[in-house]
Amino acid sequence: MPNIHEKVKLITVENTRFLHCNIKTLNFLPNVIASEQAKQAGCAEGYFTGEGG
Repeated sequence: MPNIHEKVKLITVENTRFLHCNIKTLNFLPNVIASEQAKQAGCAEGYFTGEGG
């Protein structure tokens, strides 16, 4: 069971997921990119910010 009190690092990522929602083949691409940006920054997660959808 994960420790819910464990602190994790995260980065904020602008929410652009719904700007190109007409392109069905790229639906998860922004999520993957955010995950890679977080990993490169030494963080566990990328947190989407903004109005985007």
